[in-house]
Amino acid sequence: MPFPHSVREEALVKAKRRCCVCHEFAGRSINVHHIKQEADGGANTLDNAIVLCLRCHAEAGHFNPKHPLGTKYAPSELIKHRDAWFEACEHGNIQDTSTVEVKVKRTYTTSDLHKYILLFTFHNGNENAVSGWKLDVLVPYLFKVSTVEFDTYHDVNVDGKRYNKLQTAGSDVLYLGESVELT
Repeated sequence: MPFPHSVREEALVKAKRRCCVCHEFAGRSINVHHIKQEADGGANTLDNAIVLCLRCHAEAGHFNPKHPLGTKYAPSELIKHRDAWFEACEHGNIQDTSTVEVKVKRTYTTSDLHKYILLFTFHNGNENAVSGWKLDVLVPYLFKVSTVEFDTYHDVNVDGKRYNKLQTAGSDVLYLGESVELT
């Protein structure tokens, strides 16, 4: 049986719809998890509830003791995560959880030429909207780089080493939980 609506809502508000373990904003992709499962006598109360993103919920709720890979989240650990996160949210001590992820994909290779695509994803995990953002990428000067979405500044010196500086900027507003991709 799921938590009553009032318990779910109170837990979600206290956690600001962020995961109590990884602190990422999850929006609709969030669960209110029973720390002690109902089947084991757990109550449908706020004291037995923790807000988890889908990834952390999968790790907390689907541990197979017959094949124990990794370390299971103990109920006492989940309670500590929850209490610390609720307190941080209550006192406004939330760290910005914005992230930049970079993926490299090789697209072409010969004995003389290697081509790669870099995919940058900026995810706004900040409570405030972000606008006027800028991304700088430094590439060692010896590498030949061609870009479409980036301006190139040649021969930038950083700590006595030469780089090509690639820069792009965006004017779109990114709200909490939104992302932008650049190739």
